[in-house]
Amino acid sequence: MKHINQKDYFNDNIEILEKQIEEYNVYFNKVIKNCLPKQFIDSYLKYNGFHDFEIISLNSNTSTRKETYSNIIITLYNNVDDKTIKIVYNSVIKFQNDFNKNHFEQWSYDDYGIDEFIKLDNGFYSHEVYFPSESYYYVEFKEIEIID
Repeated sequence: MKHINQKDYFNDNIEILEKQIEEYNVYFNKVIKNCLPKQFIDSYLKYNGFHDFEIISLNSNTSTRKETYSNIIITLYNNVDDKTIKIVYNSVIKFQNDFNKNHFEQWSYDDYGIDEFIKLDNGFYSHEVYFPSESYYYVEFKEIEIID
């Protein structure tokens, strides 16, 4: 993450974390908000960055043709609103994840915790998401959409 330090998030350094989030929010509003599709941004803001949503599935669609990219589909569920949404990352060039054993041990450990979008130099974007269990996923993509 570029603006938010994961260690501060995991160690509950609230005062420092709040300043980092404030810095990131300025970046998000200035750079990211106008680059991503309005429908996605509207849902992202409506659901507070999908905070407290749980991942219920993660799928990858990969083409065997060299000139195409993979798509990653993350399905999220919010039990408070009984709401399921899908984030579709299109033209993915990089995907990493680490869902450690803690992620599966306690129900609250699999909630969306904190995330960052970054505009990369190559015309792509990155989205990095951390969970209370210290699990994460990171994706670099060209386009994003939401199925709400």
